[in-house]
Amino acid sequence: MHNIFDKKTQDTTDINEAGIPMTAEILNSFMEKYKSHLKSADYVVLAGSIPPGTDERIYRILGEEASKQNVRVILDTEGQ
Repeated sequence: MHNIFDKKTQDTTDINEAGIPMTAEILNSFMEKYKSHLKSADYVVLAGSIPPGTDERIYRILGEEASKQNVRVILDTEGQ
């Protein structure tokens, strides 16, 4: 993401780009770390678009894992 800040108007513009494609290896590594961090978390924020190649149910999967650990989920995304 790139941010452009206009000093005169105090406006900020965010330019978002597509993420890198997600491989099974990257996803598995992420899930291991995610589950480990949930053990000491009270909240988790899931935000942004889903990287290409990622199961469209990923936010549901991540949310369910958080719920198993009694971690509250904040979801900030748009689209399907």
